[in-house]
Amino acid sequence: MLPSFDKLTRMLIQERRLEYKNKAVMGGLEKFAPNWVTEAQQEATTAAERQLIEDVAQKLYRYPDIPETDRPNFVHRLLVKLHKSGEQATAETETAADKDKPTPTQQQPEPDMSQEVAPARESSVEITEKPVSPQPETEASAESA
Repeated sequence: MLPSFDKLTRMLIQERRLEYKNKAVMGGLEKFAPNWVTEAQQEATTAAERQLIEDVAQKLYRYPDIPETDRPNFVHRLLVKLHKSGEQATAETETAADKDKPTPTQQQPEPDMSQEVAPARESSVEITEKPVSPQPETEASAESA
């Protein structure tokens, strides 16, 4: 999803929180639209993105004229449209990335796990035991003996 689409999504979610009173941004969504369009057009890389920006901008300009009872559905439809465009862009990016991946010419054989594994080599480090010195007897141990 383009960063400008993400920004608009956040504005529309805020508008929903504010009960569709056109208070998510100062001056209303229709005043936010021109700056958003400029930003979004700079980020757009496809004709489909540019067309979506124009469609969304027209809807934002009309927002003050939408009856408050219809605004929840109106905002919901805009959010869905933005979300779907993000999913479509992600899918197209993944498809393009898959095309760039080299295709294996020959499948690598699976390793044979039934063969025994050779034991690990012993280390050349010698471990020596330090002799334990006898403990001096205490009076209690001497009495019990």
